[in-house]
Amino acid sequence: MDLKTVLIITPMISLTLSAFFVFLSFENKGTNKGILIMSISYFIALLSNVAILLRTYTPQTSYLLTNTFGFVGMFMLYLGVYRYLNKKAAPRTWGVPLLGLMVIVSAYFVYIKDIYYIRAVMWSAYMTLYLVMTFIEVLKAQSLDYMKKHYYPALIVIVLYVLANIYRILNSLVLREYVSFTNQGTYESYAITASVFMHLLLGLSLTIIIHRQNIRVLENAYGKTKKKFHKIIEDSHTDFLTGAFNRKKIDKQLTAYINLAKKSEFVFSALFVDIDDFKLINDRHGHLVGDRVLRNISNLLDRTLENPASYGRWGGDEFLVLLPNLNYEQAIEYRDTVHNSIKGTLIKGENITLSIGVAEYNKKFTEKDLFNRLDEDMYKNKKG
Repeated sequence: MDLKTVLIITPMISLTLSAFFVFLSFENKGTNKGILIMSISYFIALLSNVAILLRTYTPQTSYLLTNTFGFVGMFMLYLGVYRYLNKKAAPRTWGVPLLGLMVIVSAYFVYIKDIYYIRAVMWSAYMTLYLVMTFIEVLKAQSLDYMKKHYYPALIVIVLYVLANIYRILNSLVLREYVSFTNQGTYESYAITASVFMHLLLGLSLTIIIHRQNIRVLENAYGKTKKKFHKIIEDSHTDFLTGAFNRKKIDKQLTAYINLAKKSEFVFSALFVDIDDFKLINDRHGHLVGDRVLRNISNLLDRTLENPASYGRWGGDEFLVLLPNLNYEQAIEYRDTVHNSIKGTLIKGENITLSIGVAEYNKKFTEKDLFNRLDEDMYKNKKG
């Protein structure tokens, strides 16, 4: 590809990329300024490309404008990438002074000493610096994402871009006065051509990262929504005070066990747990102490239960425990375990005791029959 073709294609590429990033910025509803900054950087690159075309008429001004817009464009591209990936403005404490210094030195080697190879070295070194910094930011973003492959195109393009600039630096230092923008006997036109293609590929590879980041936003939103949904479901099944199942949930589970037992050989038993003298505790010490007693009993049941047993707060100071695959004798053993666990528990000087009714479900039972058995056994246990 000859230099004239490059000079025609380059502005078109910059204009296309600038417009594309503007479109992406609107697609992201303007919430992320990083994409808009990238768009501005490619528009400034367009101005740099157009300035090259002025060299036939005002060569010195063209050189200075080309370099100045190029320096600003690369600086803005880095700022855009940093802002997009880090969701905050990039530190500019040294970036802006360096940009000013590069423009001043470039002006010196245009108007005072017109030395092209030094300008070529300066430009390539400046590009390399910000490409390396951009590479680091992309690498950081990749390390935080489980989908690594979306970042490889940008990383590869940046490495190739850096190598092209290093080649141009070495070529310029070796050939020096033979290096010229218009002298196609050197490799300068090839280096510029490579930069143009890298310029295009870098923009395209950044769009892949933007696409991936948008997917991550959706994934995070989905994850948060999923957590909220599960929390709502959990809250709808949980007693807010004790953390046990609420009555609706434990009753639904009881109904499921009854239906299963009627249709199969499934066996289950139930415990009905009542806290003795709970009203007296509330009257003496207040409802906060009563709430503490309820939480303690719930924690006790939780510690002593083994899967797939479950329990829920039936109402007030009563808990229903469901013991699948346990017969009456085994349920009695579990009741003894609960009684032994509660022995000696004192809260505000009150000795906490429980009355626990036990019943094994019979296929002829209705839910009411089961609770009659539980109540009968519980009151017998309370009198004992």
